[in-house]
Amino acid sequence: MILYEKYHHLGNDFILIDNRDLSFKVDPSIIAKLCHRQTGIGGDGLILLQQGEKDPLRMRIFNADGKEATSCGNGLLCFCSFAETLGYRQDLVIETLAGSVRGTKDGDKIVIEIPDPHIVSLEKIIEIDHQVISCMWLHTGVDHAVVFYDPGSDDWEALGRKIRHHPFFAPTGVNVDFVKMAQDQIEVRTYEKGVEAMTYACGTGAIAVAIAVAIRHHWQSPIMISFALGTADVCFKRDGDHFYSVQYQGSPTRVFTAHL
Repeated sequence: MILYEKYHHLGNDFILIDNRDLSFKVDPSIIAKLCHRQTGIGGDGLILLQQGEKDPLRMRIFNADGKEATSCGNGLLCFCSFAETLGYRQDLVIETLAGSVRGTKDGDKIVIEIPDPHIVSLEKIIEIDHQVISCMWLHTGVDHAVVFYDPGSDDWEALGRKIRHHPFFAPTGVNVDFVKMAQDQIEVRTYEKGVEAMTYACGTGAIAVAIAVAIRHHWQSPIMISFALGTADVCFKRDGDHFYSVQYQGSPTRVFTAHL
């Protein structure tokens, strides 16, 4: 039998499997079935904990559609919690397709430090249904289009899907982060590719938004990002438009433990 646990951080939920013995064979169709909310376990993604080739541990993250992703902020927080239950120390170096990530424990919170993010475009103008939309395009382990625009709750998913599939971002597409700023609060809603829907939270999206806000509105680190079910902090150092020592922190929750 294969050990797995269900975790979430701010409602962004994952199935985590101990695959150090490689007994779980990667099959996109099976992963999609496991992530299905009505007929499977349910989750925004599935994560495999494996031995790394160059780092002690490797995280393989698959979106709900069964396709492998390069990284995932909330997934990494959950991965660190899962690794701790398996007896790993609290200071981890984790191999991902986006580079090595360090995970540490700070009180009751987990802190991950990602490879330096990359600004692809400070402003890209696209047209959706004859409407001009300005995006900031960043790579924070995953590509994100940050949009300082609040379309209203009824239209987030429809507009997010159109931006995600816009020809400019082809062939891989982007995650889309809608940002609403009200006084000292930053509210974010994210449409995630691979899930193909709005998710409750997105860690790499929070990082992308924090960087975008720092550039556009001159905010300083740390920056608190508000999602539907709570907040998360992003810390960074900055030299002009170069952001480094970028950290994301939170307290993931284990939902249950079981076996496949």
